[in-house]
Amino acid sequence: MFLTRVFFITLFLCISAVSGPVFSAIQILPYSYAGNYKGTLYYPEPMTQKMGVIIYNYDEYFTQFGKESAKEHGYDIDEIARLFMLKGYLLFVPERTSETTLAIQGAILAMRKHPYVDAQRIHMMGISIGASLSILSTV
Repeated sequence: MFLTRVFFITLFLCISAVSGPVFSAIQILPYSYAGNYKGTLYYPEPMTQKMGVIIYNYDEYFTQFGKESAKEHGYDIDEIARLFMLKGYLLFVPERTSETTLAIQGAILAMRKHPYVDAQRIHMMGISIGASLSILSTV
């Protein structure tokens, strides 16, 4: 079932050709799980109901070079967030996911408790090492 979700999300991104602005807000969320972490939650404004969330686990490039450098090389997290919001999902990007599965496991728990998140609709996806760590985090 998990792999089915990963496939669906990948397919969803490939066929999404929707354009137009989605007004969103960004919230930096600290959380603890065998260490202190933080992540960025992208959400539409105003929030009128709970929504599903995609926990997006990136690769080491994003960690090493930062958001702006990654964007210059075609890795635009803001655009990814916009596409998910157009489909009715929030996007949560935990930091340090390329270093440890604990950051991802903590992100799952943090999203289950967040007031904007429908705890029955938490999904994950990842790029490169982030994909591998996503799978390892569910074991």
